[in-house]
Amino acid sequence: MRFTLHYFTNQSRQTTGLACVLAFLVSVLAIPDNAGAGSPQDSTPTTGESHDDPYLICEKGTRQSPIDISSNTLQDTQGDLIFRYTPTPIQVIHDGHSIQAINEAPSLVIFRGNSYQLLQLHFHEPSEHHLDGIPYSMEMHLVHKNSQGQILVVGVLIQLGTENQEMLRAGDWIRQRLGRRTVEQGEEVTGDFMLDVLKLLPPNQSHYFTYEGSLTTVPCTEGVTWIVLKQPNEVSPKQVERFVRAYGHTARDVQSLEGREIQSH
Repeated sequence: MRFTLHYFTNQSRQTTGLACVLAFLVSVLAIPDNAGAGSPQDSTPTTGESHDDPYLICEKGTRQSPIDISSNTLQDTQGDLIFRYTPTPIQVIHDGHSIQAINEAPSLVIFRGNSYQLLQLHFHEPSEHHLDGIPYSMEMHLVHKNSQGQILVVGVLIQLGTENQEMLRAGDWIRQRLGRRTVEQGEEVTGDFMLDVLKLLPPNQSHYFTYEGSLTTVPCTEGVTWIVLKQPNEVSPKQVERFVRAYGHTARDVQSLEGREIQSH
């Protein structure tokens, strides 16, 4: 099974592409402090009436993500959120459009009795979801799909604090092979590193908000189940600064709730 981890492409701020965790890890430790910023250029998309327009749902959809979450939401008694992630051996490949890694270890999340396979994870800066009108420093998205093709995304809010040790460890592994530079197009980075995705989650994984929304990048597909963990994780200010220098600001604006219900557990 191929575990695809995307990095940013040059799109508008509202529909900017995904950033992969490994690209983030490279930016944390494998980019010199004096490296130039790689901010995506602004290119405002236009929306026509054609159904082939990839931005149509992004502009016209009524169940879009991210949203501003109110902490005063309906309490839901159906918990049943279980993470079954296992350490993943990785092989980093830059194909010119994305950074990919081979995942040989099955990782699942079980939500309300349904199992979803972890497909990929990536980061945004600042956070895409807001809590009571306030964004966090960053947000990690873990994208899953079940056997029926339904998508579930777990959002982890990230605040400034202590250095994330799993990211530090992965960054050291990449730097040993590349020095203080990024992965180049057509380059492969291999080794015996095992990425422990569980260590990228906060200690409390039982309390969360959930709602129905969309992907936050083109094509902004709706029908996505969102779970946003209540407890944030932490990274150091330097980790965030290096990420921004490498990729710029990458969050889509919050979208209208349009009468949707947010549940809290």
